[in-house]
Amino acid sequence: MANIPIPGWFHGKPDENAQNFLKGVEHYIVLSDLKNKTAKVLIFSMLLSAGLVADIWWMKLDSTHKTMWIDVKAQFTTRWPAITIAEKTGLDYQQDILVIHLKEEELGTQIMVAGVPTWAHMKFRIKLLELVNEAGKEELTMPGIADWNKFLTKIKGIDTNKLQEKAEAARKKQEVEKAQNTHIARFENLQTDAVEILRLQLQHTNLGGNQTMMNPKGASPNPCQTNMCQCQPLTHEEKDLLRKNIDNILHQLDTAAGRAEYEEQLKWWFNAN
Repeated sequence: MANIPIPGWFHGKPDENAQNFLKGVEHYIVLSDLKNKTAKVLIFSMLLSAGLVADIWWMKLDSTHKTMWIDVKAQFTTRWPAITIAEKTGLDYQQDILVIHLKEEELGTQIMVAGVPTWAHMKFRIKLLELVNEAGKEELTMPGIADWNKFLTKIKGIDTNKLQEKAEAARKKQEVEKAQNTHIARFENLQTDAVEILRLQLQHTNLGGNQTMMNPKGASPNPCQTNMCQCQPLTHEEKDLLRKNIDNILHQLDTAAGRAEYEEQLKWWFNAN
């Protein structure tokens, strides 16, 4: 009996759960195998914190209600009624179901649940089943799902071997697309670099001929010759010449061989200019 945990004090504060306290007292009575009605009431009264709301209530309670344990519980529940639980509605459960989802990269993978290996889609099914059972299959409606039992059975019956194969194929496809996007981004950067170099070359070249732009004697230096960053935007003629020069560049196919050839072409152009 000494090993049986004794319930904590009850004060009667607004933030206390009175029903939990009452259940704790009954739990102690059952484990202690108390048969004496007076002892039950005595234990209850001794757990009311002295001088506070609950203790004052007990002292003012009529003695006729302090004899039988059943009467004490009734009076206590009247004074501190059970907290009304805000139950979820069908809409709440629908929102909960929409929140849970199985990521594409999780398909065909094994995970650990409570130390047990299982499939990711089976864990998803269990969570879904819990929500459906809690809400009630009849009350829960979702677009595209006419029968929850059939839907959950289909998930359970998925061939894991085929699922793994399809998931692996999808992952490889994503890796290929990622690599392609990386190459495309690199190719676009190379093109941007080439255009920028051509633009800078044009800033130092006379568009009317092969002579280098010179300043008249005594004139202020051309900003382009002193600080390229201060140059004005290209004129229409400069833009046309730039487009013509770009069109004269041999374009390569967007393949491994084409990209390699294009890089060699850029190296040659950089050395020549």
